[in-house]
Amino acid sequence: MKVVFLCGAMEAGRDGVGDYVRRLSAELIRQGHHPAVVALNDRYIQDVFFEIQKTEGTIIPVLRIPENWSNKRRYGIANKFITDFGPEILSLQFVPYSFHVKGIPYHMLFGLKHILTEKRFKFHVMFHEMWLDTPVGVLQRITAIAQKMLVARLVKMLKPAIVNVSIPFNQIRLKKMGITSAILNLFGNIYKEGRMDVPLKTEWRKHIDGISLLYFGAPPKGRFLKELTDKLEAFCEVSRFSFTIFLACGRSGAKDRFVEELHVKLDVFGCEIVDCGFLEIDMISSLMTQCTAGISRSSANLLGKSGGTVAMLEHGLPVWMPKWDGSDKLGLGFREELIFADLNSAIATMKKHKYQPILEDVAKDFLKQFNSPQVT
Repeated sequence: MKVVFLCGAMEAGRDGVGDYVRRLSAELIRQGHHPAVVALNDRYIQDVFFEIQKTEGTIIPVLRIPENWSNKRRYGIANKFITDFGPEILSLQFVPYSFHVKGIPYHMLFGLKHILTEKRFKFHVMFHEMWLDTPVGVLQRITAIAQKMLVARLVKMLKPAIVNVSIPFNQIRLKKMGITSAILNLFGNIYKEGRMDVPLKTEWRKHIDGISLLYFGAPPKGRFLKELTDKLEAFCEVSRFSFTIFLACGRSGAKDRFVEELHVKLDVFGCEIVDCGFLEIDMISSLMTQCTAGISRSSANLLGKSGGTVAMLEHGLPVWMPKWDGSDKLGLGFREELIFADLNSAIATMKKHKYQPILEDVAKDFLKQFNSPQVT
């Protein structure tokens, strides 16, 4: 089956949805299908170009169109590529901020309408994000209203054969608008590239023998920063355990504040903070394999859209969710026995689970939807 994915950007490691599309495309190729990708609003390039991208040993054809081009030029060249490729499925991978810096890409209505003039494929929409669910202040409330209106108009105009979301929370939000959608699970954004784990840095190895925690992703801010560091401090006070926490947060002012707050709260207990900066996928995979437990930034209702948390679970790493009190249903449907509301239980989990990637199953589920006789 021939599939064209539409997303915002395809700069490896810089755009989460682009990385998702790259891996999904590669898996579809391994299963005997023929995908291609069009990046409609790529802010990492200055001119249009076609390239072959590679992931996990598989090459994917990609057309990248720069953000600084006019809408007419961008959608015109996209339409020509799609026509020449002749897909059976055209899949829009929607995140509002991927297509517009302020998250309100109304130009898509006009650009996609141009592509739809001679509809020759089944349209698919994957809503990775839709509209702001907890807007703060007047500006965010206005943005959320505009985003919600855009979602409604996109679905009305595109008339997609299938609408997917990754979490029940977003499925319910769409249902309230009269839009039927199905869950398509997210796979992890960190994966094993070979059979053997990459050796950890020499100075890190001594920490792995004791209790070691992994924090991966954007650094905590505001209320969550205080909540997380307070709970880590409370754990040390009660348990009298010390631990090492590995931070894979990149480099930013928010990360520096996180490190500073960890030192303030944990130095007295003899805890070690290892600031890893930016790490390659294989090194993060090794940490996920060898650490005692991971820390999830997600709340219960958004768990299924956290590629980092899913990656930890795929690696068999017990996961502590500081934002979860254990009462709300998770609804993830994958290794929930490894998810804990308290850190002590996560650390106490002794059973080691094997690496179990779910990408292959997700790719099969994606295509299986279109085989139903009801889908036209």
